[in-house]
Amino acid sequence: RSPLARMQALLSIARQQAGDAGSPQIDRMETEIEHLDELIGEILTYSRLEAREHITRHPTDIVDLVQNIVNDAELEAQGADRPMRLDAPDSLVLELDSGLIQSAIENVVRNALKHTRDGTAVTVRMVEEPGGVRITIDDEGPGVPPDAISQIFDPFYRVSDARGQKSGGGGIGLAIAKRSIGLHGGSISARNRVGGGLSIEIVLPAGRR
Repeated sequence: RSPLARMQALLSIARQQAGDAGSPQIDRMETEIEHLDELIGEILTYSRLEAREHITRHPTDIVDLVQNIVNDAELEAQGADRPMRLDAPDSLVLELDSGLIQSAIENVVRNALKHTRDGTAVTVRMVEEPGGVRITIDDEGPGVPPDAISQIFDPFYRVSDARGQKSGGGGIGLAIAKRSIGLHGGSISARNRVGGGLSIEIVLPAGRR
């Protein structure tokens, strides 16, 4: 990340020299550097997760965790006419590494919010099951080509249709989610919804009792 930090410092100097008028080129460079910084962060996160074999669990109210993610997503989506909906029990405590699970679900929710059409909602449903919880995140976007469904959780895989072209990410957020959930003994899968959109299903076991 050192070269990136130097680029950011040089860009700051260039912006000061450009003065109040600024420069479209500098604005574009700043946006691209931010994307690069985000991608590097995701690559480092995925690399660390690949090397991990164990997690530290503690009692976590998964409903409260998801509610916070939904609240944050609503704030970020203000003005985009893409509401968030949550259907969940009042409380459900599981033994989790809350940081990993928060990152995993946040990646899926952000992805859904990015791709759902204007005027449509992202719906998150949580259902308690014997030994754990089932979480589904539904959007009303373009969905994914059937032959790509099994690959969207692979690192750096990018869908080549309209959904992929709309994405500004590095194709690694869903891979991070899969690895984080897998470390908990859970699973994540995707399917196209009847009528349009993508549905991501996460199953998490309760962990130790």
